[in-house]
Amino acid sequence: ADVFVPYARVTPDETAGDGLCVEHPYPLNQGAESAVRQVAVIHGLDIQDESPEIFTSAADELWADQAVRPFAGQKRVWIAYRTPLPEKQYPLARWQQVVDALRTEAAVLELDEGCSQLTGTHLISPMPGLRQSAALVRRCDCVVAIDSFAIHLAAAVSTPAVALFGPTNPAVWGHPTTTC
Repeated sequence: ADVFVPYARVTPDETAGDGLCVEHPYPLNQGAESAVRQVAVIHGLDIQDESPEIFTSAADELWADQAVRPFAGQKRVWIAYRTPLPEKQYPLARWQQVVDALRTEAAVLELDEGCSQLTGTHLISPMPGLRQSAALVRRCDCVVAIDSFAIHLAAAVSTPAVALFGPTNPAVWGHPTTTC
């Protein structure tokens, strides 16, 4: 939340039952400049580009070092396949094929509270916080995920990623480094 709070306000949506409604607290122009650049200008920030950034502490970095210690000398890939949005879901059998192909070359990491629905992944649990996750992703060689926070986090720490953009448009939700 601390990454996106400056950009949106989340409130209960009376019309959607238990859903949430995201309202933009800033008067954004739908024209020339992107929303990221407009919000930066409102806050007096001079940004070089529109790449996301995240800062971690020494404690976050130490936690990540300890989390990846069992995989020393191996490539590490974080796979993020879960989503509450049915339109972004891919069949678990397909994700299992991805894991099976990756684990011959790398340790496949998964971050979750519970248990994995896939075999062959190394579960990092309990779910780390935002900055710990960023430090962990920085130590990965790649992220493979649906269009989700995992992809944005990978972009923020400059970790290469493969994003599955199903119903979402990479031109809108991608990053300056996105290639299709």
